[in-house]
Amino acid sequence: MKNPYQYLDRRLEAVEPRIIRSFNKNRLVLGTGTFTNSEISKKIASLYETLGKGNYSLLLDVCREAYENAGGKSEVSEQIISEVFETYLPLTEYVYKNEAERKRMRFTEAVISRKEKGFNTAEMTNIYKRNASLWISQLRQYGIEVVDAARKRAFMEDETEFVEWVAEDDAKTCSVCEELDGEIFELSKVPDKPHRNCRCYLISADAEE
Repeated sequence: MKNPYQYLDRRLEAVEPRIIRSFNKNRLVLGTGTFTNSEISKKIASLYETLGKGNYSLLLDVCREAYENAGGKSEVSEQIISEVFETYLPLTEYVYKNEAERKRMRFTEAVISRKEKGFNTAEMTNIYKRNASLWISQLRQYGIEVVDAARKRAFMEDETEFVEWVAEDDAKTCSVCEELDGEIFELSKVPDKPHRNCRCYLISADAEE
């Protein structure tokens, strides 16, 4: 079967430059005028609100594609997204929605702090680059989580009892994932992924590859 993350990869490839442009536009706006701290906070809040809506829309599409390709037949994508966004994930050690808000607050504090020291273009550019990268990293990780959750929901609805762990066969595959490759688990007892950005996935134990 095709890698279940291919659609996610295509969507991320298209959206990442737009996210970077959104951060750059915000930086240029704040760099061309005199703004109070409150005004800076509002402009950054608006940026993150727009980014958050974009993430939701993208991940909703990704969820539907993964769910349908795994055999899902209901319309539960919004429910799956809600569960992923509101559930604590041991792998990341945070709840998506809480971390998105923390990123906004930390970013706002960094921009205001830099502004009060003097608007240094190079340093401000680095602040924006770093926070754009952090936002993209969170989106990428939770894109994987959404694909996995959607596929698991489809398996549960199909009453799949056993699944096979499939590791990506490339130079980046870690030793833990290599050892898990081909292992059969009860669907309810699949081990957690061993690291962030793990692109191992599950297939029905009797599925044809």
